[in-house]
Amino acid sequence: TIASSNAELVGTRFAGPLSESGGEPTLSEYTNEADQRVVGAAAPFPRFAGWHLVIEQSYGEVFAPVVSTIGRVLVINLAIVVVVGLAAFRVAVSIVHPIEALSGAARRISEGERSVAIPEIEGSDEVAVLSRAFNDMTMRLTNNANEIALSHAAVEEANDRLRLQNDELQRANEVLEQLSITDGLTKLHNHRHFQEMLLQESKRALRSGKPLALILIDIDYFKRWNDRLGHAGGDEILRKLAEVMNGLIR
Repeated sequence: TIASSNAELVGTRFAGPLSESGGEPTLSEYTNEADQRVVGAAAPFPRFAGWHLVIEQSYGEVFAPVVSTIGRVLVINLAIVVVVGLAAFRVAVSIVHPIEALSGAARRISEGERSVAIPEIEGSDEVAVLSRAFNDMTMRLTNNANEIALSHAAVEEANDRLRLQNDELQRANEVLEQLSITDGLTKLHNHRHFQEMLLQESKRALRSGKPLALILIDIDYFKRWNDRLGHAGGDEILRKLAEVMNGLIR
């Protein structure tokens, strides 16, 4: 051994393979006589037959730059992974949170709530445009619901007025109906109603087989009293007789 990375090994035997004269230097990994893992190379001297130049270096020293480079590459790769992961996390958060807000707001609208709004996102990306469009939609829904509520209230108010008018009209018709069949002086049913009821009761008596009674009342000396007291006195006699009849007959 003419040269070695370790001065203590000078003079030891080269344990690696030797190339032939004129050949290229041989590089190999092996364990030397001192039981150390080394990397060595041997090159023959052209002018000295049987002589070789041997250079040995410990395995750790040879690959220390490679290991250092690999370590730096791993650190760089880890830093890149961390940076990319943080960036992906921020992007995911910036997308997932608005989508969750949109989903929650849509669920509240489906449950019947109307005044629903989400925080608008600045920018022109799809999520920002979707958030603004969603708020516009909910605002229109709220306005439409308010207009429908006002219209419904107006319709209900109109229906209430119409029902009151119908009730008043029905009461007026009932009053008119009673007036049409009532004698103005005695407040008893008049001759037209008597004819209608007589026909109706006669048919019912025929259907049921029950007897039908007709009572005729005559006022004794009514003409004499009418001539003596005048028409006003005669009318008063008729009114008093009608009151008695109304109090005794259903």
